Amino acid sequence: MNDNLTTDTGAISLTAGDALTLDAVADSAAAATLTAGGQLVQSGDIIADGNVSLESTEGSVVTSAAATANGSNYTIDAGDSITIGGAVIADGTARIGGTREPSGSVAINATINAAGIWADAGGDITQTEALTSSSVVNLDAGNLLDVDADISATDITLNGDGDVEVATVLNATAGNVNVTAGNDVTLANTTDATGDVTVTAGNDVTLANTTDATGDVTVTAGNQLTATGAIGGGAGTDNITLTSNTGDIDIAATTAQTALSIDAGDNLIARSTLTW
Repeated sequence: MNDNLTTDTGAISLTAGDALTLDAVADSAAAATLTAGGQLVQSGDIIADGNVSLESTEGSVVTSAAATANGSNYTIDAGDSITIGGAVIADGTARIGGTREPSGSVAINATINAAGIWADAGGDITQTEALTSSSVVNLDAGNLLDVDADISATDITLNGDGDVEVATVLNATAGNVNVTAGNDVTLANTTDATGDVTVTAGNDVTLANTTDATGDVTVTAGNQLTATGAIGGGAGTDNITLTSNTGDIDIAATTAQTALSIDAGDNLIARSTLTW
């Protein structure tokens, strides 16, 4: 469909039993809803003064154009996989795989700006463009969670049943950062929270840059815990608790305002000053 669609008062609703492709601009005075049984492709902009909803019940959803939900919410669901290649702006929430979790991957290759961002996938989640939320960001991957662009939100929750790899800044502006992995956690850039920072891994944890919180920092590794960046010190971190169940704890400068607790399953290696 490549003719522009515009409504003055009502909603736009497009449904296909198999594939659906929107090449046109869809400008709705109310909601905009696209539903396909097979693959759904959005290559034309969507502007709606209501909810924007994209769903493929059995196939994939691929977007390469922008979607704007003025005053409302954005949802995208698929039975197979989701690829977001067009910027998303929602005055309400943005939910990816929330109603129908894709069995495969979710790729976030465009910016999302919303009042709350959630993404769920049975497989990998990869994020290559910034997520900005005036509320929470919550990403939950059935396998790898790979974050390669900044996340800014009041609260940040990242979960991967496999590895969680974060290359960029995590900034919880009014709450907590929680990172959990079934296997390894790697945080390569700064992690900062006005509340608490909690990192838990079934295997190894690597903190390659500063980890700071106004509240507490708690890091638990099933095996090895390595911090080459400072823990605490910048925001006046209250309590710091570091635990490795079976392996070493190898840490740089660590500063707690109240209490510092370190429990290593094997060796403890402190490469700089520990202060509490």
